[in-house]
Amino acid sequence: MGNRIDSAVSAFLVIAASVVTGSYVYNTFWRSSRTGSTIPVTAVRMTQWSDALSLGHVMAGDSRAATTLLMFGDLECPACRGFNTTLQQEITKYPNDLRAVYVSFPLSYHRFALPAARATECVSKRGSVGKWIDVLYRKQDSLGLKSWDAFANEAGVDSTGIDACANDPATVQRIEAGLNLGKQIALRGTPTVAINGWIYSSAPTATQIDSAVAANRKKGLRS
Repeated sequence: MGNRIDSAVSAFLVIAASVVTGSYVYNTFWRSSRTGSTIPVTAVRMTQWSDALSLGHVMAGDSRAATTLLMFGDLECPACRGFNTTLQQEITKYPNDLRAVYVSFPLSYHRFALPAARATECVSKRGSVGKWIDVLYRKQDSLGLKSWDAFANEAGVDSTGIDACANDPATVQRIEAGLNLGKQIALRGTPTVAINGWIYSSAPTATQIDSAVAANRKKGLRS
């Protein structure tokens, strides 16, 4: 009888602790939102934030921006193409307040995703990949119909050897690291977007990004 009572008490304490913890998270998010933070209730903190930034390619902005948006993307992913349209508008709107970082996460069932990620690595050694990524998303329907060199020319990048880079079967450490990191955070698909270390449950809208930029700028935060 005593053991049953002890077990019941222990179970109650566990449940009570869970309720308290849940309330703390809920209240923290909503209290923060009232003071200007834009962390959504459904966001999850990304403990590997600095690792993700080190693996990513800067599309626009610099480290002084108060808001950093990180996107795990697949260059053959239609949903990523849709989000890129929003992102490009936000980049244009906030040239000094928003840094955009791209981490390659090529999905295995997309035929051209891995070659595109390989080509991106080659392009990154020749300068910024921002224009390159934008061109590939805007011209996504042409993947497999145009050469990687042609995409590079359109993006204003030196196209020498881009085709060879894309088709090189050698493992690219940065891509593998991005895939492994995605598995660690239980990434379920692309695009997966995080702002200042908080992963959104779905790709944020322009309004949500606007709110994040405004709040972080007001607080003078650093990403």
